[in-house]
Amino acid sequence: MLSLLEIHVCRATGCPMSFRVGETVGPYRIVSLLGTGGVGRVFKVKHTVTGRVEAMKVLLQDYTASSDQTKRFRREIQLQASLQHPNIASVHNALWVEDTLVMIMELVPGDSLGRLHQEGQVPLRVGLDYHYCPVNDSLTGGNRLF
Repeated sequence: MLSLLEIHVCRATGCPMSFRVGETVGPYRIVSLLGTGGVGRVFKVKHTVTGRVEAMKVLLQDYTASSDQTKRFRREIQLQASLQHPNIASVHNALWVEDTLVMIMELVPGDSLGRLHQEGQVPLRVGLDYHYCPVNDSLTGGNRLF
């Protein structure tokens, strides 16, 4: 994890705004789409020099024009970068791609609860394991910072 969040500017021509699998964003090649949420998408990416596989989070195009959403995302990046906990993904970098702020973070393997739920009802034991696992402690600690 970086001790100080580094923000690089990528304003060169050729920085893609479409964020599609196979495209290159700065030094990262997009490998796959991991998920889409209410305001953003998360991709699996691979650094073209180091070969490290990471996650890249970007705001959906509808929200990139909103300065309020961009400010919130920047605060999210800065807050997450300041946290050090084994159950919180580490922020590795952040950069501007044209007018879009991008967060590069640790890729945490595994399925989301949403995907597990789509495959069938989540057994009570699994749900309890998620609720009482150390992730809950990390979220409680992080929420105190807001």
